Amino acid sequence: PCAIEHGACHNTLSWACPLLQLDYEHYLPIFLDGIRCTDARYKFVARQGFDEMIEEAKGFPDCVLPVVPALIKPIRLALATHDPDIVVAGLNALQKVVLSNYGVGEAMVPFYRQLLQPMNLFYTKRQNID
Repeated sequence: PCAIEHGACHNTLSWACPLLQLDYEHYLPIFLDGIRCTDARYKFVARQGFDEMIEEAKGFPDCVLPVVPALIKPIRLALATHDPDIVVAGLNALQKVVLSNYGVGEAMVPFYRQLLQPMNLFYTKRQNID
């Protein structure tokens, strides 16, 4: 549903249709699963596409709430990679999902046990904390 537009300073995504008309239940988990990619092209498309879809869905909880169960596995897999760049991207994605709309945080409560286990591995690593 999107293509990369190469610019002089930075790249952007060009969407085939308005973002709110996309099937969030289909595309949002795919973009979120792509944050584990390390190839620069795929990494850009996945992270930028996820960010733009979440940003566009602010104020429309009906777009995000039905997708929450499908988002848990990609976030958990990103946190379990132990690659610092991917773990940070997974944590940022989790934060963006929770802050996207009212009620999303409560919808994630049943899945906390699945997300806390990979995060527990980083509990003792205290880098960049002064």
